[in-house]
Amino acid sequence: MRDLERLRWWLYRVALAAVVIAGLIFRSTRYFWNPIGLWMDEAWWARRLFEQPLTHQLFRPIGYMAVTRLLASMHANEATLRLLSWVGGVLSIF
Repeated sequence: MRDLERLRWWLYRVALAAVVIAGLIFRSTRYFWNPIGLWMDEAWWARRLFEQPLTHQLFRPIGYMAVTRLLASMHANEATLRLLSWVGGVLSIF
């Protein structure tokens, strides 16, 4: 019986690791490899991010907007605009 419990524990750990690794691969594929361009709503949001004050942009949380604006002001490209959402998606796997 002890060996069966040990086998179940090991299989559970292996399956859990496989699911987490698969989730990281699926979540990161379009971010790091073969990224797609900004969609219309993302491009509109990116333009408004720098043209208007954060208090006038009520479609996303102001903290999210502030951090994204800070990151994009340091290094402005499409990957930077999606960085915070990617980090959130990766953390949701865990």
